[in-house]
Amino acid sequence: MASKWRLFRRTHRADQGGQSDDPNFVMSLCLHKWHIVTQLKSGAPSGSSPHRRHISRHFLHRGKTMLFRAIIAPLGISLSMASSSFAADLVEAPPPAAPTWTLGIEGSPEFYAIDNGSNKARSLADTYFKFSVSHNFADNFVGGIFIQPTFKTGGKTQYYGEASLGYKIKLTDAFTLTPSVALGYTWHDTGIVKDADANAQIPYYALYLAGDWKLSKQWTWNVFNFRYRNAFNTTWETPKLATGVTYNIDSTNAVYANLGYSWKKADTTSAPYDDLAGDKLNIAIGYKHSL
Repeated sequence: MASKWRLFRRTHRADQGGQSDDPNFVMSLCLHKWHIVTQLKSGAPSGSSPHRRHISRHFLHRGKTMLFRAIIAPLGISLSMASSSFAADLVEAPPPAAPTWTLGIEGSPEFYAIDNGSNKARSLADTYFKFSVSHNFADNFVGGIFIQPTFKTGGKTQYYGEASLGYKIKLTDAFTLTPSVALGYTWHDTGIVKDADANAQIPYYALYLAGDWKLSKQWTWNVFNFRYRNAFNTTWETPKLATGVTYNIDSTNAVYANLGYSWKKADTTSAPYDDLAGDKLNIAIGYKHSL
């Protein structure tokens, strides 16, 4: 009996030595203690003794401690980590960034605004198609380019190429003002007079001012779009004023329509374009895709 008691004490000291954090050691130690207690019980008379009471209390206390260290504590940590990971999965993802690039196509017939020689007012002057690319920068600047072939009655063709840079000014939550400047070039059958050339290929500049009023999530009234355009080395004043509406199909697709009226003053002494006079009116429709 004494030898068994000494064996129990050695096991107790091993447990107190700090090795019980190892799960394998804990399981071995529990089995070993159970074996000792079984031997003590089988080798001692029934009833109560100080040694047996001490062993019972000690075994109960250490058993609870080792059970917590070996099973409950690791299980709690695992559940905590799983809960944190699950909570992170439930955090709502940030909204996607707004599109910054826009591709556009526009088409329109143009009609003579006034009688001019054989050209009668409201008769077809030409049909154009405009292909554009624009980019919205983070600091409210917007840049763009376009190519525009214009097919005139009589089989002639004029081409335009233009690059612009503008700045969006949000005056209210609904109304935005956008001034911009542009440089361009027109060539082929231009009909622009320069010295003795009746189809001069010329560089030009343009100033724009647009005002847009967002009526709802889908509808925008393009209240006005004013253009002043002139050549660098000849007279080719061609201001234009347009108004229209845009319908946003979704966050990346939109269609629009606008009505425009332009004037012209050329380098000529012949009326009506020796002074600023009505030139063309048009009804345009277009499509824009953002990405």
